[in-house]
Amino acid sequence: MKNLMTATAALLSLSAVTQAQSVIRGTIKNGENGKVYIDYDYHQKQVRDSADIKSGQFSFSVKTTGTNLYYLHTAGSSSFLSIMLEKDKVATIVSADKQLANAVVTAGPAQQDWAAFDGALKTLYPVAGQLNEMYDASRKANGGKADSATEAKVSAGFKALDVKGDSIVKHYLTTKPNTVLEAYLVGRFHSGPGRDKEAKEWYDKMGPVAKASLFGENIQSFLAVAAKTAEGKTAPAFSMKDINGKMVSLADFKGKYVLIDFWASWCGPCRAENPNVVKAFEAYKAKGFTILGVSLDDNAEKWKAAIDKDHLTWTHVSDLSGWKNPVAKLYGVSAVPTNFLVDPSGKIIARNLRGAALEQKLKEVF
Repeated sequence: MKNLMTATAALLSLSAVTQAQSVIRGTIKNGENGKVYIDYDYHQKQVRDSADIKSGQFSFSVKTTGTNLYYLHTAGSSSFLSIMLEKDKVATIVSADKQLANAVVTAGPAQQDWAAFDGALKTLYPVAGQLNEMYDASRKANGGKADSATEAKVSAGFKALDVKGDSIVKHYLTTKPNTVLEAYLVGRFHSGPGRDKEAKEWYDKMGPVAKASLFGENIQSFLAVAAKTAEGKTAPAFSMKDINGKMVSLADFKGKYVLIDFWASWCGPCRAENPNVVKAFEAYKAKGFTILGVSLDDNAEKWKAAIDKDHLTWTHVSDLSGWKNPVAKLYGVSAVPTNFLVDPSGKIIARNLRGAALEQKLKEVF
């Protein structure tokens, strides 16, 4: 009986952990009714929920396994409020109106850290807005293309903002060690496609609190996937349907150099890079080089139209599930364009080759 009671208590305890919730309560002073939405990640999946605003009051109970970041906005509003909240804690929001961006938030220490960092970063937004307005005004005055002087000024302005932004991130990484904020900043600014060495260096320096956080776990997951797709590793096998519904496998290209190219029709940088990829394909296709395009599209017509318009005459596959694409997850792709160059034996020999870097690598290979 004692063992049974112990086992039951353990199950109840586990249930309490897995079903843990945090609470966010809000007050809009003018007492309006309406709708408020919340977005957050739960087990690395995007969650969106909504709540009714009744007489200026609303409330969310959000699922969580630890301190997490939540984004709120009201119907018809383009401004967001972000809150970092610990598990099993309560956050209260008081806003003068439905534009929640300037609301007063009362929560735990994680929110205090987040609010300080987020507030510092937001001081750069007005300057960014002015630069965008300057660029748009020049384009409008010059038939859709900004003049060279404006382009140079805007480019220099954004470079200066990048320097200031990097300084802000460095400050909070330095002054908030072993916190959830540290883990968030490392994941947000020091990891991503092709940055696994950098991410590991930062991760190894993180303390136990940061590593145990949801953001720390995400970095660990990223590093685990990155290790499988590092240079010298065998490219993970996959199969997916092409534009005609025929199943295509990576193994079909064994014996050739193949560039696995992750892209999407809606991705501006991808479309801008496509002429470079086309140039490389035409230059080396007769020498044993080919490309396997993996699209993160969710619309078949737009996907196929982009292939035709950009003259992408190689093999293309997609399951049209957008960011849920299982091949993108298998390769740890969190941004596009991303690519992997695989040699005839199936080993990855380079990653994230763009423009001149792709051309130079193919010159070395051939």
